Amino acid sequence: MRKFFCVLLLLVFASCTITRPTLNVRVEQGPAYDSVYPYSIEFCGASRVVPFGKEAGGRHGHAVLYLKGVCRDESAPYPQIKVCEEGSVDLKDPEAGVGISVDKMFETANWVAVPGRKFFFYGDLERDQALDQPHLDSAVRKAEKLGLFKGIRFHAEYLKKKPSGMSESEFIARETVSTDYALTFGRSFFCVKLPVTRPMLERTVSFLNDLNRKYATGKTPYEWSGYFDNCAHTAHNALAAAGVWKTKQVKKVPLDFFSNLAVPANEFADLAFLTGAYPLENEGKIKRDKVMKKSLLEDGWLPARHGALLSVIPVHETNELYEKQFTTYLLDQPFTGNKWERVRGMVTDKRFTDIESNLRYFGERYNNALTGACAGEGARDPFRKAYCGYMRTQLEDVEVKLKQCASERSFT
Repeated sequence: MRKFFCVLLLLVFASCTITRPTLNVRVEQGPAYDSVYPYSIEFCGASRVVPFGKEAGGRHGHAVLYLKGVCRDESAPYPQIKVCEEGSVDLKDPEAGVGISVDKMFETANWVAVPGRKFFFYGDLERDQALDQPHLDSAVRKAEKLGLFKGIRFHAEYLKKKPSGMSESEFIARETVSTDYALTFGRSFFCVKLPVTRPMLERTVSFLNDLNRKYATGKTPYEWSGYFDNCAHTAHNALAAAGVWKTKQVKKVPLDFFSNLAVPANEFADLAFLTGAYPLENEGKIKRDKVMKKSLLEDGWLPARHGALLSVIPVHETNELYEKQFTTYLLDQPFTGNKWERVRGMVTDKRFTDIESNLRYFGERYNNALTGACAGEGARDPFRKAYCGYMRTQLEDVEVKLKQCASERSFT
């Protein structure tokens, strides 16, 4: 009966999954962003990877994180990370971070950490360069040199594909291109970059480290599951650890199946709506939302905020190795409207993609909250006092950051 119910749920899921064309734009953040926000968590959903002449990746794509202000823990025997020690890196540099990617081939780890944005997303390839075999080979050699997969044992079934005469290190590095590093060699990405506080980032780091520690001994092997424990689950729960939203349970069947399902495109869309469209002017809604209320009272922070920006990073254009036309798989629930069309509207709206436009937009929203919900501020209501105080500090922060952006623009 249990098996039958699971199969039924999967069939329902398949019937609700709709293919959408990948967003056909390029929207990326400039250097001003990192000058204004030293710590951020960037969630990215991705299209499937389709190499010429080889097997395509999973149709639902991939999900990754880029943690700005986080460094690899080079002393650890397996992938571990830490918030960078103050003064050890330039937090205005977008390279001062690590990319986090989950791979179903891993047996003794859930994720791998890749230093630097340029190598993680672009494989050190410039936009005007052609992606050919020599460039891919160069990225593979760098992945080996960095020891990206140190301490990770791979499931034996995948290692059986290794050609004779090729080292295991090189084989692994080649198999993980465009999934764990050099991501845009073969995938398009749609991302939400969310500024966070250092304590929030520390909680995310702690969650991820505990996850890898669980599998490091090999006693409990990591078993990837497309429906019950995949890359999007890890990325979602890393954000949940920071206080962004509720945790999704893994390995939960059958009753909690839909509430705990994680699809890369859906996670991106949900985070885009949460950060850009959540009614932060509605004090009562925030008060009733346990996660929002806790985040406001304990961290002085809400995910619907200035500085949360969307970006779209297409697959590398001049490309001899990978297909460039993709569809995105999105779970559209009945009666909720077309999520993908809402996302399209947001990624073409500067209020959600341009730092200065975004700051001005949220400045208006904070001011509306202060002249609306906070106009008759009740001094005896502790939550309202915290809520209205938060709106004031955020409005002040918007003004500070607008001046920082202007200064950065005049300097460059």
